[in-house]
Amino acid sequence: KLSAYWENAEDKIRDGTYGSRQSILENPRREIKGLTTFRTKKYAYTITNRIHIGGTCAVFEGITQNKDGHNLSVIIKIPHDHTDNDLMEREAKAFKAFNKKTKELCIDDGGREFAKKFLLRLPCFLESVNLEEPGSSNKSSNKGKVVNIFSKLSGLESGWYSLKEIRKHYKEGINTRIMAFVWNRILEGLTFSHASGVIHRAITPNHILIHAEGHYGNIIDWTASCNINELDCVPYIDDRYLSYF
Repeated sequence: KLSAYWENAEDKIRDGTYGSRQSILENPRREIKGLTTFRTKKYAYTITNRIHIGGTCAVFEGITQNKDGHNLSVIIKIPHDHTDNDLMEREAKAFKAFNKKTKELCIDDGGREFAKKFLLRLPCFLESVNLEEPGSSNKSSNKGKVVNIFSKLSGLESGWYSLKEIRKHYKEGINTRIMAFVWNRILEGLTFSHASGVIHRAITPNHILIHAEGHYGNIIDWTASCNINELDCVPYIDDRYLSYF
């Protein structure tokens, strides 16, 4: 067994993947080499590639298996630093409010259809977990990182573009009838969030995704959100979109 472990370690060292779980958690900006797996109480997740680096966190694609044993595509958000855990906690709190509102609506067929319509405008939240950073020499400073995980919408795993990307591609703008249709989808998402008692507070072009074929609107990144009854200062403002605030 020891010989097998040694050979496996040597293979990973040659591939540049040895200790990859530690490097990704401690430094999400670092390039991924090979697959990285971590386990929570609910699922085991395998990170396959990084798709975005933001100001406060990195976003990864991955896979897991649902209760039926089928592969499920997921999005995994890891903060760059544990000092931004509060932002991830805000997002998780918002989705707990959404889940509570969904249960309230799903008491009859009409409510279920209503909830299903609105939930197409939001990511599908799976769980939020606190992962300790492995390999830390100082346990007292090892506060871990809050990681938020979402499943992709079935049948709509790809084909999403941000308003920032759309504006860059269509410099002269898009047909006003299409824009009115798209904007109504965004308002539907905000209607559901406000009915759940949650304010997004960072509606900027990079936080709105549009599905190219279905014209669905998806509001992402709820790390600046708060409860309507617990208004506080916006925790961060992206200088690129200062005018939107």
